[in-house]
This record gives sequence, C-alpha cells and structure tokens, in this order.
Amino acid sequence: MSDKFFELRIYTVYPDQLNNLMSLWNKNYKYITKYFKCIGVWNSKNGDINKVYHMYEWDTYKQMDNQKNNFKKDSKMKLYIKNVKKMYLKQESIILEETEFSRKYKK
Repeated sequence: MSDKFFELRIYTVYPDQLNNLMSLWNKNYKYITKYFKCIGVWNSKNGDINKVYHMYEWDTYKQMDNQKNNFKKDSKMKLYIKNVKKMYLKQESIILEETEFSRKYKK
C-alpha cells in the first residue's frame, strides 16, 4: 500500500469576493502547481454557496510539509498569500487516506 494521501481544503469566502478569488487563483495557477498537485477545484452550488473546495494529492507527509514551506518562501507566492487571505472567512484542511476498497473500484 502506498503512503499517498489527499488533502481536501475548504475555503469559506466572503460572498462578494468569490469571483475575485477565482480570478486570482486562475492567474496564479501555474505558480501554485509548482508546489501543489491539485486534482480539482469545485464551487458549491447549494448549501453554503460561498465555499470553494480544492483537492490535493501528496506522496508523503514530508513532501507536503516541504512543498508548503517552499510555497510560503517564494516571493511571488508571498504576495499571492497576502491577497487571498483577505478574501477568506475560514480555511479548513482535511487529510484523507484512500482505502483499499476505493482502489479496488478505480480499475
């Protein structure tokens, strides 16, 4: 079994900032993906509609820690972080490990 795992990030955004946030993410995507393997970004269409969900794939916890630290040290990403944090009401991170059951049905 691999050590690979997933990180689900849930961003609760000020409602009037959702479009600005998506635009900023889109503009910086090529820099962000230098550090993060993003498998998808979703907006909620019902319930809490000012939430955005990101799913990241990691090979190891050490890789995740190193990449996050490098991301925070990157001068271009420091400005990005400063700008996006103003748009967040809340940020959550949930670590998900894939089950054997899940792997069996991917094939």
